[in-house]
Amino acid sequence: MSTIKEGEEETKALIKRVKALVKTYDSQSEFGRAVGLSRSTVSAIVNNRIENLSFTVMKKIIEGTGCSEAWLISGDGHMYAMGSESTQAARASAQKVEEILANQIRGRTRPSAQEGSPSADRSREMLIAVRALINNFLAQN
Repeated sequence: MSTIKEGEEETKALIKRVKALVKTYDSQSEFGRAVGLSRSTVSAIVNNRIENLSFTVMKKIIEGTGCSEAWLISGDGHMYAMGSESTQAARASAQKVEEILANQIRGRTRPSAQEGSPSADRSREMLIAVRALINNFLAQN
C-alpha cells in the first residue's frame, strides 16, 4: 500500500519530468502552445506552484510533445520511445530536419522583427508546427 509520502514523491518526480520536457523547447510559451496549456499554467508547473497534474494535463503533454507515456508517468524508459535502430535513425534525421527548418525560419525573420511582432510570431508558430509533426512521426515509429 502506498503512503502519502510516496505519492508526494511520485508527483514531485512527475513534475520534474515535465520540467525536463519544457527545457527541450525555446520557451515556456512555446511548450504551452505545443501542448495546449497557457503560459501561466506552464509557469506554475515549472515554479512548483502546482502540486498535482490532472490526467487531462498529462494527456495533453504526451500528445503535444510525443513523449513516452511510460516515461512521463513513471520515469520508465526514455523521454521519447526508442524501440529500434531504425527509430533512432529516424529521430536523428528528424532532429536534423528540425534544425535546418528552424535556421531557415529564423533567417526569414527580419532582424528588426521585435518579439511579439507578426513576423516573429509566424516564424515561431511554424517552428512549433514542425516540432509537433516531428514528435508525432517519432511517436508512431
